[in-house]
Amino acid sequence: MPVAVPAPVPVSGLGSAALNVAYGLAGVPYVANAASPAGFDCSGLVSYAFAQVGLPLPHNANAIGSMGTVINPADAQPGDLVVYSGHIEFWVSPGVMFGASVPGTVVGTHNIW
Repeated sequence: MPVAVPAPVPVSGLGSAALNVAYGLAGVPYVANAASPAGFDCSGLVSYAFAQVGLPLPHNANAIGSMGTVINPADAQPGDLVVYSGHIEFWVSPGVMFGASVPGTVVGTHNIW
């Protein structure tokens, strides 16, 4: 089944640049505790994508989330991060995120939980 991938976003910062890296990994399977193009979990994908644009991050959703600044969802831009307890993905557009979601899925776009 093809994976829907949004068009690349204009690169205006590290978040959008990392999101563009992540887009290139669409279709890679979810693998628990993984952080390579052979497989990713949620924080593995985020940390891998940011490392490719020069910002090393830990492979831990809560740790990454604690490093950021909370913003109003109305102010979110492509490449910002959506953080839940124990989960993290890229914000793409209102109601849509991109990431490695759950076992049995692949890296791609889906509705915000």
